[in-house]
Amino acid sequence: MLGDDLATIASGPTVPDPSHYADALEILQRRGAWQRLPPAVRAHLQAGAAGQRAETPKPGDALFDGVGHALVGSNAVSLSAMAAAAAEAGCEVEIYSHRLEGEAREVAEALAEFAAQRLPAGRRGRPLAVLAGGETTVTLRGDGLGGRNQEMALAFAAAAQRMGLADRWTFLSGGTDGRDGPVDAAGGLVDGGTLARIDAAGGDAAALLANNDSYRALGLAGDLLITGGTGTNVADLQLLLLC
Repeated sequence: MLGDDLATIASGPTVPDPSHYADALEILQRRGAWQRLPPAVRAHLQAGAAGQRAETPKPGDALFDGVGHALVGSNAVSLSAMAAAAAEAGCEVEIYSHRLEGEAREVAEALAEFAAQRLPAGRRGRPLAVLAGGETTVTLRGDGLGGRNQEMALAFAAAAQRMGLADRWTFLSGGTDGRDGPVDAAGGLVDGGTLARIDAAGGDAAALLANNDSYRALGLAGDLLITGGTGTNVADLQLLLLC
């Protein structure tokens, strides 16, 4: 979980919960989801907000006396390890974001713009490894298959082509648990030839992206990142290699 908030990691079952029924009501109403809830759920939340249901244990509750916690892994720890490995491999290292959030396509567009600024025509020297960690989201517009990392990878390939980045980059976006969305891929590993490979295989990258079908698109290109289960889950990691 971004920010290493113990109350939200795995839902924080042994940590005080600072939220209240009223918070849930406000969020659901603000997001326009309230009327879509089953009546029993709405009734329960309303009763809780009115003080007729017990809240979850809060900070200061004696229930947590003597309870301790040790954070042994996190996205920040993984990002730091990735930076050390890139430096050891001879790359310059730049952290793009410790808290990468937002719509996957929009984040990909912004990252491509960042890459264009770091790739002047005369760039020479060591490769630049641009690193990020976080968790983006996807607004479903179609009925395709994929996940936020695959969509971000495909969207980055499209944005990089529009910005003329040619073949001077490679981009990886993956889920640390080894799974991205409802498929067997952890994410995508794309480069300057991705869109051409999709086209050569009979696909239409723009149409596939519009249909949220990044899994099929990257599969056509041979650019799916498939690792299998990793046994951990600390959000997502991104690596953009510029040369």
